[in-house]
Amino acid sequence: MARPVGILDDIVRDKRQEVARRKVAAPRAALERACTGLPPARDFEALSAEATHVVHAAATTRFDLPLGEAHAVNVEGTRRVLALARRAARARLERMLYVSTAYVSGDRSGVIREEDLEAGQTFVNSYERTKHDAEREVRAAMGEVPALVVRPCAVIGDSGTGRTSTFNVIYYPLKLLSRGLLRALPGSPFTPIDLVPVDYVADAMNHVLLRRDAVGKTYHLTAGDRVETIGEMIVDEFSTASPRYTRT
Repeated sequence: MARPVGILDDIVRDKRQEVARRKVAAPRAALERACTGLPPARDFEALSAEATHVVHAAATTRFDLPLGEAHAVNVEGTRRVLALARRAARARLERMLYVSTAYVSGDRSGVIREEDLEAGQTFVNSYERTKHDAEREVRAAMGEVPALVVRPCAVIGDSGTGRTSTFNVIYYPLKLLSRGLLRALPGSPFTPIDLVPVDYVADAMNHVLLRRDAVGKTYHLTAGDRVETIGEMIVDEFSTASPRYTRT
C-alpha cells in the first residue's frame, strides 16, 4: 500500500484564520460551463478582480462515472477555475489552493513523496485518473498562478464530535461490523487504513492557504505513520471480536 509522506504534522491555529473567515464568499457555480457558469457572467469578472485567495475543492468524487463525465467536471472544471485565477493573479490574487487527493498515486506502492506525481502509475477508477490530470493542470499553471496543492486521503467526520455529512467510505462496513452482521472480510487484518478527520483537513488547508511560502508546494494531508490496521480499529472501537479475514 502506498504510504504518503508529509511535511505538515502539527497544525498551529492562527488568529488570521478568524479574519479570513469573515471575508469568505462561496458563489454558486457550474464547473462544466464557461466562466464556471457564474450567474451572471459579470460575476466572473468581479471575482477575478477582487479575489485574494481561491480555494478549488469542487469535484465529482464518484468512482463509477464514465471517464468522459468525470473529466468534464474534474479536469475541464479545474481549467476554468485556473482561467479565473490567471485573471485574478493580474489583480489581487495571493494564493490559489487546489484540493487534490492522495490517490493521484494510483496503483503505486511504497513511499510516495509530496513532490511526486508522474511515475507511470495506472489508476483504479475515473476519479483517480481525472484528479491526477487536474493536479497536473494546476502544476503546469504555477508559473502564472500562485498555486499550491493539498492531497487528503479518505476524509471522515469531525475528530471531536464524529459528525459527518456523508456516511460513505468506511462507514457502511463499520456499521455492519459493529452490529455483528459482517463476520468475514476479504484481505488481511494488518492492512493499514489511512483516514483523516475533516476538521484536521480544514485546519490544514486554512493554515497553508495563509502562508506565503506555501506557493508552489504540495502537502499530504494524511495519517502517514500513524495509521492503524483494520483489525485494531474494529476491536478497540466496538469491543467486539475481530472478523475472519479471507483471501480473494
